[in-house]
Amino acid sequence: MGDNNPVKQGVETFDKKCLKKTSTAEKNTLPTKEGTVLVPFYCSVSALLL
Repeated sequence: MGDNNPVKQGVETFDKKCLKKTSTAEKNTLPTKEGTVLVPFYCSVSALLL
């Protein structure tokens, strides 16, 4: 590949100062210990009802 790759040039000359600040929040939390204990219980109950 040559040195005049436009993608490579764009990455090398990119200015992070033009980005605006954002805040992020965790949306997919890990299950709690109680939740992992209850899942097999609900699955077995629903299997009995079918």
